[in-house]
Amino acid sequence: MNTSPNQTSVRLWAVTKVCILVFVAIIGILVVLTAFTYFPPQFKFGFLYGREAYFFSWYAVAFYIHIVSSPLALFIGLIQSVDSIRKRSRKFHQALGYSYVCIVLLFTAPSGLAMSTKANGGSSAVFAFAVLAIATFLSTWRGFHAARVGKFTKHRQWMTRSYLLICSAVQLRLIAALCAELKLDYITYDAMAWLSWLPSLLVYETILRTRDYRIAR
Repeated sequence: MNTSPNQTSVRLWAVTKVCILVFVAIIGILVVLTAFTYFPPQFKFGFLYGREAYFFSWYAVAFYIHIVSSPLALFIGLIQSVDSIRKRSRKFHQALGYSYVCIVLLFTAPSGLAMSTKANGGSSAVFAFAVLAIATFLSTWRGFHAARVGKFTKHRQWMTRSYLLICSAVQLRLIAALCAELKLDYITYDAMAWLSWLPSLLVYETILRTRDYRIAR
């Protein structure tokens, strides 16, 4: 049976989305497993290397809040991204949505902003992670507010932006692993800080603008 180009593109997108979600889930699990190595904190390797001088202060509070809340937001957002689950139970979707919003607004974004002041690399990395935290907070709040006033298309768009920013943790680890494997030493940590979230957000914005342009025509 012949299928139209539109049906083919829909199926291709569905398969692509499943692959992306599975990949995010796998990396998310690895992120969680890595987090366990920081109980108690290890300063001779990993993320906390060289941070002992200032760790036992406000930074420790922000750090542990972040490594606990970020995976929670990642996996809740992952569940929310599955269309069949979202459509099957509106109340379940709303309950998870409220949980996601509370976790991001109260814990993940604020702790990320605090930690950004001590980011590795130079001032560019500090700025990149600070902007990331602020953008995550604002996009999540805008998504929540849009749902409250019944603007559900805007709600989906803003929450998609929010989740793309939450996935920066996944993308940062992937970029770092690829650079190490391919020996791309010229890509600095400052560059990785921007690459972990800005390209994916720009791609999404391009897709939205292209779709709106086609509809307008």
